[in-house]
Order: sequence, then C-alpha cells, then structure tokens
Amino acid sequence: MPVQPEPVAHAAAAHTTTTTTATHASTTTESKPPVAEKPKPPSGNPCEACVAAAGSGNFTAAASAYNSCTDSAERSHCSGMIKSRAASAVQTAAFNGNCAQARAMAAAAQSMGVSGSAFAKALAACK
Repeated sequence: MPVQPEPVAHAAAAHTTTTTTATHASTTTESKPPVAEKPKPPSGNPCEACVAAAGSGNFTAAASAYNSCTDSAERSHCSGMIKSRAASAVQTAAFNGNCAQARAMAAAAQSMGVSGSAFAKALAACK
C-alpha cells in the first residue's frame, strides 16, 4: 500500500515572525609596549648592587658599590659590564648635549679601571 503524505497546514497560518536583537559588548584593549623587567634589587650585598647598577646603566651607583665590593670575581664582572658599555653611553650622552652626565659617567667608569681614551673623543664634543 502506498504511503500517503500527511496534510500540510497552510503556510501562511503556520508562519510566525520572531525578531531577535543581538547586543554586542564592545571591548577596547589598549596596546601597551612591553615593560622591561627591572633588575632584582640588591639584598645589601655591594657586589650585587654593583652588577645591578651597571646593568641598568647607572655608572655612578655602580662605582660606589664597586668600591665596597670585596669579591674579586664579582668586581671583575661588574667592571667588565661597565667597560663594555661606557664608551657608547658616554658618547650618546655627550652627543645629545648631556655633558654633565657624560662627564659623571666617564669619571665613574675611570674609577673602575676604564681607560679615559675610550671616551676622550666624545668628551671633546663637550666644551
């Protein structure tokens, strides 16, 4: 026996209209540059303070801590950091017109064993 289709209700009567309003939460995110991690603060150890100050470019503080540091390996590490950075840091300060800063950095580096000839040309720009 053939299967008869079921009667379909009139399409107009079965049609209902539903309106949905979507709401979207607007989220604004600001893009901020990454924050450089600060060196761990020294724990009262002058050798650690020397390395931390040298790493942050504070040559005057590094020289002060260097004079109090008694560990020869740490003193060598700290002065090595200063030696590798002093010439370019003094040059940058001098050429940017920060002559007082350049002279202070050069004096601090010299007190830690950096030759004055490393930044003589840069300091000559400061008159």
